[in-house]
Amino acid sequence: MMVWMSVLGNSGIELVANQGVTELGEQALSTPQTTLYTLLEYYPYIGLTATVVTVLGIVFFITSADSGALVLANFTSILSDVNHDAPIKLRIFWSAMIGLVTIALLMAGGLAALQSAVVITALPFSLVIFAIMVGMVKALKLEGSKAEARRQVSGTAPGGDWRERLDRALDTSNRAGAAATIEHAIRPALTQFAQELESRGQDATVTEKQIDGEPLPRLTLQVVMEDAASFVYQVCPHRMRTPSFLPADDDFYVRLDVFLAEGGTGQDLNGYTRGQVVGDVLSEYERHLHFLALAGEGGQVQAMPGAVGELPDGASQD
Repeated sequence: MMVWMSVLGNSGIELVANQGVTELGEQALSTPQTTLYTLLEYYPYIGLTATVVTVLGIVFFITSADSGALVLANFTSILSDVNHDAPIKLRIFWSAMIGLVTIALLMAGGLAALQSAVVITALPFSLVIFAIMVGMVKALKLEGSKAEARRQVSGTAPGGDWRERLDRALDTSNRAGAAATIEHAIRPALTQFAQELESRGQDATVTEKQIDGEPLPRLTLQVVMEDAASFVYQVCPHRMRTPSFLPADDDFYVRLDVFLAEGGTGQDLNGYTRGQVVGDVLSEYERHLHFLALAGEGGQVQAMPGAVGELPDGASQD
């Protein structure tokens, strides 16, 4: 864009202002959509440059229309999985609608009508932008309260010998090792914790969901709290490339990353025992309760940033 504006833009200004090509300036005001080709006629290789500009224009408009159709399709459909976009048929529908509306505006009043329509439709959307700004401020305040709660409630680190902690830090478990951790530690720990909360009158559930391209399940513990933000503790398997500085027998290893409602914690549960997983869940639950207490001083917290149960998922990222 810098080259385009500085070279071609200044070239047009030079022709009009200093070389007396006033008809180029008049054309830019009357029919700006064809002025670029007129400008290129004043320079060599018009056939080549016009072809390149045409191809660039087509690629630009197709890319923009495709992105717009994708966003509109996602906005006008109920997505069963946040990792998948709307059906292709719906994207084709919105692509056709964008094309038909554009053609209709151009036929009705040319480029001026199209520009006016863009300005008119952008004006009410500015209200949405202001709403987004307000929502962002509220979300940042919530994140600040959550960070303060995590700072004040340190929780209990997983026990065990320091050598075990070192083993976990250097762990590059394959899928079989991660599956064993899920089977013998994570799944029973989350289930046990949910059952204990249920016995104490809390609405707690444990769900499992398969991730595309990953045979290991994603486990989610959710504790629904009336008139307050729910507690979510999710364990997502991530296939990662093994770092060159760690000894390993495979090019890839699997992390079992912990996600809360506001995002990932950076915690990897590979190699944890059942008791250590319960301890980590309890620490996060304590932090969440303290966060609700802090946030409640300024009003009840109705929802955390992001949809509960559908967290920012990087499971497809290697």
